[in-house]
Order: sequence, then structure tokens, then C-alpha cells
Amino acid sequence: MFKYLSLIFFLVAIFSCRQSIQVDKSELKQIYHDILSADSLTGKYYLIDSITNYETKIINQSDTTYYIADCDITKNGIWTDNIYDSLVIISKDRLHLKTKGDEFVMTPANYSFSLPYFSKDKQSFIIYYNHYCGNLCAEYSTRLYKKINGKWTFIKSYFSMVS
Repeated sequence: MFKYLSLIFFLVAIFSCRQSIQVDKSELKQIYHDILSADSLTGKYYLIDSITNYETKIINQSDTTYYIADCDITKNGIWTDNIYDSLVIISKDRLHLKTKGDEFVMTPANYSFSLPYFSKDKQSFIIYYNHYCGNLCAEYSTRLYKKINGKWTFIKSYFSMVS
């Protein structure tokens, strides 16, 4: 009897230690579309190829546990597929080559994101959001989004630095 209870406890422990939530590519692209549409993107912007905080798999916030999305749009912490039509994937090194002289003043506008971290019911997520839009124009934040009427809607920032 003890063997069976131990086995059941062991299996429950293994399956409850989920580190990610499976998300398909179209759902992930819709998330980034909803985020970037709210930014009123015009023209081309760069997306830094390395995923922000890729090694962090779980976030606990306000009595809710959020799990990192798992999707075939990335490989080893690098974006492998474009997530939005107006974004061009680029490495930080290649982006810095595009600066003309003063890196602080002349760096092209760019974004970097984490993968979304979903609640178990997939009705909300937290994301690390970084947007550089020029000299003294940037935002670095940890944002909460909820699905409202089928669209991902910004709710609030837990942390934000804006210039």
C-alpha cells in the first residue's frame, strides 16, 4: 500500500511541476499584434533577436502563478520567426552597427520582449516589454494583459521606467 501511495505522490509531484504552457504560433502572433497595435506602429522597427528573461520560467504575482509560453517561434532564447509584420529581427550587434557615430543618440528604434507568462486558465499574461524610440524616449516595463472580448488588453504595469 505504501508503495502505491508513494508512486501516486511522485507522479502528482512530477506533473504539477509544469514549467511552461503550450501556445501555438498564431496565438502568439495575435498577442504581439494586440500589444503593438496599441503602440500605433508605423514604419519598420527592429526586434532584438534575444528574448528578454528567457531563463525565467515562472512568475508569481498577486497570488497567481504565470508560466512561460512554449512555442516553435523561438529556439534557445532567440526569435526564429517574425511576430509582427512591421518588425525586423536583428541581433544587438547588428543593431549597433546601424548607429551612426553616437550609439546613445543614433540607435534605431527597437523592441525587445519576453515570451508571455500565462496564468493557468490562459486568460491573462505578464510580459517584459522594452521599447527604445530614440534619445530620451524609452520604456522598460513588466506588464499585465487580460483577454477581454477576444482581444488582449493592457491592464497595468507592475514595474515601469519611462524616459
